[in-house]
Amino acid sequence: MSVSAVNPLIYILLGCPGSGKGTFAQTIKSEGYDHVSTGDITREEVKNETEFGLKYKEAILNHVIGGIPFEEIQRLIEQRLGKAVLEGRGVLLDGYPKTKGQCEFLDEYIQTNALKDKVVVILLDVNEEEAIDRIIYRQTCENCNKIYNSKFSPSKIIDKCDECHGKLNKRLDDQDEVTRKRVYEFKEKMHAVIEHYSTGGRLHVLDGNLDPEICIENYARFHEMMHKGGGR
Repeated sequence: MSVSAVNPLIYILLGCPGSGKGTFAQTIKSEGYDHVSTGDITREEVKNETEFGLKYKEAILNHVIGGIPFEEIQRLIEQRLGKAVLEGRGVLLDGYPKTKGQCEFLDEYIQTNALKDKVVVILLDVNEEEAIDRIIYRQTCENCNKIYNSKFSPSKIIDKCDECHGKLNKRLDDQDEVTRKRVYEFKEKMHAVIEHYSTGGRLHVLDGNLDPEICIENYARFHEMMHKGGGR
């Protein structure tokens, strides 16, 4: 299959930790979209104690932007993005790109494979304190990865997923001090990326401060609009 014949979109999700990128992904993931999260991919490498995971464990767990060589991240993304596109699935890029260089690599890949009209870049805008609360109380199902918030949107049974009854876990790096640092540094470190996509009207800004149920409805409507318009 030619990659230019792919119908689903390629979403580039930008937003500080806790902005709702995972919620957006859950909203449309069932429609044949691969959620390609650099955070999930690299943490899985650490969990499985692979050569990559052991080598970059400190950088991964401490969210050090630039702590993993560009070529290594590029290889991980290229593998997953290429496979999804060739098999006709949509893609949700979460946590990539994080640098100007990564933006340029992605632009080149998109241009080479004639996918420009399929790309939708989204910035989920949320205030810092809201984002921090979401992260501190966040829980994720170990089986299906459904996201809950023990303060704002808890599961019906404590620590159990409503969908598959899997155990709900809290990430080790979702601690108060680390969380605040990650959120406050987002704008500074991601300024070049946001500026890159702001040119030419490519950036869609969505309000992520609303209640989860309203956000989900808004994201679904936005996706439907983008899908009908081919991403443009």
